[in-house]
Amino acid sequence: MKKSSKAKKTISKKSSVGPSKHHLLLEIGVEELPANYLSYGDQNHQALFRDAFLAAFASINATASMAMGDLHIYLTPRRITVDARFSFDPKPVSEEVYGPPSDRAYQPDGKPSQMLEGFIRSKGVAAKDIVKLDNKGKPCVGFVRLSQPQAPSKLVAEWVAVFVKRLTFPKLMWWDDSGFVFPRPVRTLLCLLDDRPGDCGLGTIRNATKTSIFRSGTRQSFPVRTAADYYALLKKHGVILDQERRRAHAEAEIKKITSKFGGTPAAQSALLEEITYLTECPVAISGTFDIGFAELPKDVLQSGLSKSQRLFSVYDKNGRHLPHYIGFLDGASRNPKAVVQTVSAILRAKLQDSRFFFEEDLKLYTAQGDSKRAGLGKLQEDLKNLQYLKGAGSMAQKQERLLAAAQSLTEPWGLASDQTQTVRQAIPLLKVDLLTQMVGEFPELQGIAGGFYLKGAGLPAGVAVAVSEHYLPTSPDSQLPISTAGAVLSILDKADIIAICFALNKLPTSSQDPYALKRALAGILRTATAKGLKVQWDALMRALLTALKEQKLAEDFDIEATLKKLRGFYAERTQYFYENQGIDRDIAESVLEVRTGDILDVARRIEALRKMAGTEDFSKTVKVLQRTTNIVRGTKEKIIGDPEEQLLTEASEKELFVAWTAKKSAVAEAVESGDAERALRLYAGSFFDILHRFFDEVLVNSEDPAVRMNRLRLVTSVRGLFADHFADLSKIKAQDSKGL
Repeated sequence: MKKSSKAKKTISKKSSVGPSKHHLLLEIGVEELPANYLSYGDQNHQALFRDAFLAAFASINATASMAMGDLHIYLTPRRITVDARFSFDPKPVSEEVYGPPSDRAYQPDGKPSQMLEGFIRSKGVAAKDIVKLDNKGKPCVGFVRLSQPQAPSKLVAEWVAVFVKRLTFPKLMWWDDSGFVFPRPVRTLLCLLDDRPGDCGLGTIRNATKTSIFRSGTRQSFPVRTAADYYALLKKHGVILDQERRRAHAEAEIKKITSKFGGTPAAQSALLEEITYLTECPVAISGTFDIGFAELPKDVLQSGLSKSQRLFSVYDKNGRHLPHYIGFLDGASRNPKAVVQTVSAILRAKLQDSRFFFEEDLKLYTAQGDSKRAGLGKLQEDLKNLQYLKGAGSMAQKQERLLAAAQSLTEPWGLASDQTQTVRQAIPLLKVDLLTQMVGEFPELQGIAGGFYLKGAGLPAGVAVAVSEHYLPTSPDSQLPISTAGAVLSILDKADIIAICFALNKLPTSSQDPYALKRALAGILRTATAKGLKVQWDALMRALLTALKEQKLAEDFDIEATLKKLRGFYAERTQYFYENQGIDRDIAESVLEVRTGDILDVARRIEALRKMAGTEDFSKTVKVLQRTTNIVRGTKEKIIGDPEEQLLTEASEKELFVAWTAKKSAVAEAVESGDAERALRLYAGSFFDILHRFFDEVLVNSEDPAVRMNRLRLVTSVRGLFADHFADLSKIKAQDSKGL
């Protein structure tokens, strides 16, 4: 019997034919896709679309005969275009076909067993072709056969089908009887492989050598013979296919027009992103509105512009609104003046509504009279009728929970007395603006509206600012609260929804997080770290769960069992949070193993270790902890207490005991301070060399039970100085330092 060469090795044959280069152009023409569907899929440099296409490529490339080259994915509201260049090697490749396990393939006399004979017959091969193989680490027998890779033209249909199937969108719909689903109807499919039509389809739509241009309410088809034709045609009709170029073009137009007005553009990245995916031929327009509307609060005016017609604001050098706006059409209009007149008329009506809402809401905040029948008192009373979440009570009860938690938490978090007073004064006013007409029309102004209404009602500026900031941050990259009171309110507000959902067993999964609990925790981590608040996760969650229990809401939950789930959620998401910031996973995990509940302390220790990673002291400490951890975890005996000097017998263990006795206080002090550089230097300098000798000369698992336990106590004590109080660096996978 022969022994095979390594698996799936290319079989060399004399051939003058080498790899050939190929070009695939694919366009899926659709009715208007929602902008958020495209921006969602385009995040992280086209991650969703690129990953789907490469996954489809891998599925058809089982013989590894193709290699992907340049790949570009272009997204507009009416087309998803893929431009891929790849190579194809036509040489046959070997494939291993696995048969019976080696120990069951042959009889004692060396003849094939019945199992092997059956395998030979079923596969139609000769006994001489059977060789030894390895099937995922398990020895077996089988044979190696040559497979001729399929030409790319034969794989296009499967490639396109798998690509589309791999795409994920918030919602999918059925558009024909074939079972094909997509967010919007697919109207055309264009697929060219080396400028030849590919034999493929999606649902009832078949590949056709044409594309569509949509202008002035009509969709017109144009023939496409080659990839060059395609790009030339789109350019001729003003389509900017590349979304990055489209975004840059729109941004340049905004800057040019604002400069003409003598102003500066507003920082509206979300609106710019939306315009990028709402248009494929963005054409800027501009107009004016009544200067009187500029007296509205800045955020109200900007929301009125951006929400009603997706218009960009223009500011002067002092940050005040100028009476101008900038908008975008998808393609040039035949009568741009008429368009601007229509936009301005609609905008005027919207801004009149905004001014009416503002004035009427402000009257509610400033009305005088019985505290429960007028003004803020009436609004606070009405919060009792506004449900927060089924099972979580009303918005008024939510504010009660936050106030109860704040009573016990603000002092440990390090707040000054005036900041604590601001927090307590703000909490009963936190959600009042949810009852206003302004927030009803512009939900994105939650908190912000409350801030300017409270200011208008004459409440302290600190309270108004804190209320306006308490929803921040709203995304991973958004602004954080500036005021300390605003940061505290933000943390309490986000923590409450997490606590409530865990109490109600509305837990997030890997793919579903309807209450945005993961984002809420990330916001808490960012805010607490940036503001230097000494937030203890367990204490925060316990305070909110206790308040919930006292309100007799979600009565069937157990506080301790819920806290256990919350600790796991915190540890997992905190590790993910730091990993997303470029922190080595092992470093974050090693700190969280020890300091899980202290948000600020965890952040400081992770950052300190990140700076020290790669240094000799860091590497030596890792080696010490890896070796001592292996010893400690390798025993089934329960190790309790300190080592006893009288039980020491070997010179090196006595030396280690002396070092531990002499250095433990200094190391413990450095560890507790969070000074990673000093702690690592002291720890590595004190124990690395001594432990090297100890492990060379001393058998820890002595036959004498008392000696063995004493040595285990010594090793445990040395390990615990760092691993139990700073970070369990034994989790670090690989280090370059030699020794131990």
